[in-house]
Amino acid sequence: MAGSLAPAGVAQGHIPEDLAGGQPPPARPVTVSLGLHVLDLPQLNQIENTFTIAADLQVSWIDHRRVEPGQKEARIYQAEDGVKKLEEGWWPQLGMKTMLGSPSQQEDEFTIFPDGRTLLRRRVYADIRTPFAFKSFPFDDQTLRLPIESFTWGDDVVVLVADREGTALDEDLSMAEWQLLGIQSEVRTSHESTGGASFSQVLFSIGIKRQVGYYLWKILLPVFTLVVLSWIVFWMSSENLSRRASITSTTLLTVIAYQFIIASSLPHLPYLTVLDRLVLFSFITIALTMPVNLIASTPRAQDSGHGLRVDRICRLLFPLWYGVGIVIILFGPWSGRG
Repeated sequence: MAGSLAPAGVAQGHIPEDLAGGQPPPARPVTVSLGLHVLDLPQLNQIENTFTIAADLQVSWIDHRRVEPGQKEARIYQAEDGVKKLEEGWWPQLGMKTMLGSPSQQEDEFTIFPDGRTLLRRRVYADIRTPFAFKSFPFDDQTLRLPIESFTWGDDVVVLVADREGTALDEDLSMAEWQLLGIQSEVRTSHESTGGASFSQVLFSIGIKRQVGYYLWKILLPVFTLVVLSWIVFWMSSENLSRRASITSTTLLTVIAYQFIIASSLPHLPYLTVLDRLVLFSFITIALTMPVNLIASTPRAQDSGHGLRVDRICRLLFPLWYGVGIVIILFGPWSGRG
C-alpha cells in the first residue's frame, strides 16, 4: 500500500476533503515545489526489492490565507506546533506512492512568510519498494525510484514542480557495496487504476553502481581457480581413472556450493544473471573433463596411445574453450551490460 506523509492520526490513502485540512483548496491550481535531500540509505534489500531512506523533504507553495493580519516577518513553527499549524489550513497532502507502511519518524518545521509563501520541511524515515534488474549482476547499475504525489488532490488542484536546488545527496552519504551516481528528479502524471483520476507526481531517481570487488575476489576468482585445477587430470596417467574422476567430482561439488551462496543473495529470478552464467559455464567446463577421463582410460586408447594424445589436445583445447566462453558471457549481446 502506498504511504502517506500526512500528519500523525491521518489515515493513509485518499483523504476525504472535509479531513484534508482546515480550509478548502485555493480557487486556482496551486504550484507546489518539491525537493528531496537524501541523508542516508542505511539498507538495501535485494531479495525484497526495497530500500530504506532517511531524507529531508522540502515542500513550498503560496497560500495568502495563511498570512496573519499585520505579519511582517516569517513565522516558524516546529515539532508539534508545526503539525498543528499545518493542519489548521490547506496543504497539498503529499505522500510517497511506493512506501511500505508509515514513516517511522517525522520532524516538522513549518514556515509562513509575509508574502504568502509557505515552506514545510519534514524529515522522513521510510521503507520504499523499487524494481531491481539483475541480468548484469554483479556488474549492474540500479536506480532507486521514489515517486511522490498528492494523495488527495488531483492535478487540477496541485501541480508539482521539482526543486532542483533543494534536491541532492548528502556529501557524507555512502553505501556499503555501492557507488552513488547521483539523484535526478522528473515531473510526470500518475493515473489511478480505477476512476481515471490523474495526479501530478515528482519521481526522484537515485543511481547506484555495484562495486564488484567482493564477487570478484570471493566468488569468481575461486571458481576460476577450481576450473584450472580440474585440468590437472590431463597430466595424470590415463590408467588411474579413479583418481582423475575423484578430482573432477570434488571440484564439481565445490562449484555447486558457490551456486548456493549466489542464490542466497538474490530473489528467485526467472532468468540467468552474468554471475549465474559464469558459474554455470565453469560447472559445465569441469563436467566435460569426466568424459575425457573415460575416453583416455579405455584399454583400447591406452594400448594405441590415443589416451595420451587426447590429454595433450585437451591441455590446449580446454583453456581456449574456457577463455573464449568467459569473454562471450561478459561482453556478448545477451550479457545484459548494454
